Amino acid sequence: MKIRKIIIYTIGIYLVLSSIVSVSYFVGKQPEKSDQILNGIPKKITELIISPIRITRRFFIHEDGNIIKNKTIKDGINVLVKDSSFDNLKILTSYFENEKLTVDLIDFKTKKSVKKWLPYVDEIMDSLLKGQNRVSIQKISKSEGLPNIQILRHPVLMKDSSIVVGGESFFKMDNNSKLIWINTNIEAHHSLELDHENNIWISGRRLYSQLPELIDKENTEFLDDLIMKINPENGDVLFEKSVIQILKDNDLYDLIFKNGNYEFDPIHLNDVQPALTDSDYWKKGDLLISSRHLSTIILYRPSSNKILWYRQGTWFNQHDPDFLDGNKISVFGNQVFRGDMEKTVKLPYEFNSVFIYDFEKDSVTEPYQTFLESEKIKTITEGRSEILSNGDLFVEETNNGRIFIGDTIKKKLTFSKRLNDEEISYLHWSRIIKN
Repeated sequence: MKIRKIIIYTIGIYLVLSSIVSVSYFVGKQPEKSDQILNGIPKKITELIISPIRITRRFFIHEDGNIIKNKTIKDGINVLVKDSSFDNLKILTSYFENEKLTVDLIDFKTKKSVKKWLPYVDEIMDSLLKGQNRVSIQKISKSEGLPNIQILRHPVLMKDSSIVVGGESFFKMDNNSKLIWINTNIEAHHSLELDHENNIWISGRRLYSQLPELIDKENTEFLDDLIMKINPENGDVLFEKSVIQILKDNDLYDLIFKNGNYEFDPIHLNDVQPALTDSDYWKKGDLLISSRHLSTIILYRPSSNKILWYRQGTWFNQHDPDFLDGNKISVFGNQVFRGDMEKTVKLPYEFNSVFIYDFEKDSVTEPYQTFLESEKIKTITEGRSEILSNGDLFVEETNNGRIFIGDTIKKKLTFSKRLNDEEISYLHWSRIIKN
């Protein structure tokens, strides 16, 4: 009985101490002292004491970043118009399920999961603060001191069923969800795309810019976006180039600072799409670069550092350009205006649009306008689209957790991930996988 009381008292004292130290840690921590906090208490001892609070806090962070209130959307894949082309398609998507971040490969024909990956989040989170040259890591270190993963963005499926994932983290895990590598020194903050050599192009950042006018200036003060080519075997950077530097080298520096205007995030790179084939207008290995904050798509040749073509608008704050046929590209237009420092977002259009630019005709069309308007598809930020081989359009309405496939007139298939009767999961940049 005496031993039992001692155990209960010990646990009670531990929980009280943990709570007190946790509050002090999060409110009063001095981030510039990396080894000691709280008036000299070693950091490792303090983190051991606060671990219960830390675990609890992680749970709520995951939940808050992944839930959308919605009572009406049906769960899973719903086929409204039968089409044999669906039999050859799968979707690779990322969502939040049973309090876990999940990557799922789902077959359209069977409507069932083929394979799931469940990353060991704690292992990844504990690795993140080791990064020394990442913007987000420095922001975490200067604010709350604890890394977190709310998203697994735009997973890439490799031939051996391993996947590479971006977002707050950038890592590769095998087909059993075991961590193979994690690159903690760069950000992979938007799209991940495979090229013809099976390397991965990312929208990247480092903490310090190498631009002459910004040398040694932290990217926390001014964001210098980089296109990066990554070796998927080990996560090493094979090539990198500042988008601002690319524009300077091609006499387009004025696009960034028109009329002397300054913006903290002038480029907002959100896609680097490699060409997989040659055509009359591009070569294998050329890149489509999407700058959201310039509302500009750039066709760039890394081998010569030349911009072959660029266009500002008709799309506004766009995402996801794709090579299409041999003389066209598609662009997902969010069609929103940003307010001062993005505090407000104005909506000039009620719905998103998918534009087709024809290089041969120098023309822009919107063939899917009726479909997008009829389904009221409107994601203010993010968003993905792809024109399939039969001419149908795949769209991820990211902000609302919905996926559609439709023709120019109507929807033919939908997908969402329902969590309960009240809520669905956010989706994080799904991609179509062809059999």
